[in-house]
Amino acid sequence: MELREAEPGDIVNFTYKQPFSGSSKRYLAKVVDIRKLTQKEISDLEVKSRYRSDDDEFKRTETLVTCTLPGGKSRNFYAERTESCVKPPMGGMMYPIQDAIARVIGW
Repeated sequence: MELREAEPGDIVNFTYKQPFSGSSKRYLAKVVDIRKLTQKEISDLEVKSRYRSDDDEFKRTETLVTCTLPGGKSRNFYAERTESCVKPPMGGMMYPIQDAIARVIGW
C-alpha cells in the first residue's frame, strides 16, 4: 500500500525519506488527515514558509498526510517521500501500547 491510500484512523508503519540528509526513519503512526495540495497551495507554501527555505533541493509534493505519533505528537508527512508503507496486522494493538510507553518516558 502507499501512504496516500490510507484513511483517517488507519494505523500505518512506513519509512520516511529525509531529502536533506538522505537518511530514512521508520514510523508507526495514526493517520489523522490526508490533503491533496493544489499547485497554488504548494506555491503559496514555498513563498510563505521559512521551513527549508535555504534548501534548493527541497520540493513539496501534492499529498500531505497528518499523523499522530506515539506520545501524542502530530506530524505532517509528504506521502510521495514514503516507502514500505503497511497497515500492520497488530497495529491496532501495538499503537496504544507504544503511545502509552512514549507518554510515560516522554518521547
